[in-house]
Amino acid sequence: MKKVLFTLGTLLLLINLLPNQVKASTLNCSAIDGMSIFGYYLDNYKFIGAITNKYDSNSIANEYGAGSKYKINSIFNEYGNFGSKYGSYSAFNEYTNTPPIIINNDYKFVGYLTTNKYKTPNINTYEAVACATKSYSSSNGSMEDITFKDIPTNIQISQTQSESDYYKNLNNFYDSKAEDLNKKIETLTEQEQDLQNAKIAELETKIQETKI
Repeated sequence: MKKVLFTLGTLLLLINLLPNQVKASTLNCSAIDGMSIFGYYLDNYKFIGAITNKYDSNSIANEYGAGSKYKINSIFNEYGNFGSKYGSYSAFNEYTNTPPIIINNDYKFVGYLTTNKYKTPNINTYEAVACATKSYSSSNGSMEDITFKDIPTNIQISQTQSESDYYKNLNNFYDSKAEDLNKKIETLTEQEQDLQNAKIAELETKIQETKI
């Protein structure tokens, strides 16, 4: 039996011929444009590509870059962790509970890249590739050095993030906490002032009563 090999161009043509139910997603192109893809491997989510223009080497639409069937971390490598039809972490496994995830530039989880329609929010992997071919966005290079222990829901940067970015996020976090604390202090100060004014008013009343 002959093995049929598809180029990325042929694959995209087939995508447009797929029935609508196969491409059903809860996310659309505008919701994921320019965002990064992380796959789970060795207890961490690591960068494996981006939904960006096809000339971007990190794009899943670049058949010589992140979209190459020969790259170990590519979603198109059918023998790799993220491209196998049966792999637990694959973008093409219809039943997996741990497909690749999509992360925005604020390091927050947006949804899953998967053909498992029950894993939501999601965008079907084939549809995401079609989105990338129409994208004008470029990938965020800093994402390549970041890993996540769990699916991020807030600022959750790993030790592999650059030191300057780490401290930048840390300073923002402490600035936010300091602002909250200052507001509480202002509130307490106002309450103390009101209490002092009440005591002064009470004393003044007693003084006036004494004079009478």
